[in-house]
Amino acid sequence: MKFNFKLGTLDEHPGGYFLMLLKIPLSERSVIDKLKSLLDGEDLKSCEIAKFKKKRSLDANAALWRLCNEIAIASQNSKDNIYTIMVKTYGIWDDIIIKSELSDEFIRRWDEGSSAHFSQGYSLCDKVEEWSKNGVKWTQLRCYHGTSSYNTQQFSTLLQGVIDEAKTLGIDFISKEEMASMMEAWERKRDG
Repeated sequence: MKFNFKLGTLDEHPGGYFLMLLKIPLSERSVIDKLKSLLDGEDLKSCEIAKFKKKRSLDANAALWRLCNEIAIASQNSKDNIYTIMVKTYGIWDDIIIKSELSDEFIRRWDEGSSAHFSQGYSLCDKVEEWSKNGVKWTQLRCYHGTSSYNTQQFSTLLQGVIDEAKTLGIDFISKEEMASMMEAWERKRDG
């Protein structure tokens, strides 16, 4: 069960426990009955609390893919390959270290998890470095995240980079002002 809330108070109770008050917005009313039934009884419960991250708008996502398509046409490539290039240039990644014998399978599975369908030679996971230590071969992989996991700032950085790349090819897609307006509209829609 997921819902949004603000912390009302968190106090230490003299009975040897903490008492937490959550402020749940009326827009989350549908979770109240489920939450009440979950909290019934004295059994210890488990939950995960995470910081709220705003997601980008579908309009911004559509703009990214439309622009990748325009660049693909101009450069005689596929939009998925252009998307991969742009994510690797302006996106976010994690570096991991893995036994070398497992690296090719890991890369294959990482790419299968992407919604992009890129050509041979394109990948969202690259081998950065390989070495041996104590008779074991290791590989450092750079794993680029698909944009569905980006927050607003990360996506905005990517989209601005793609816009700038397009301009170098003579593709005038949207101005910085239009982009700012699009991101503001998304934030209003999200917070609405």
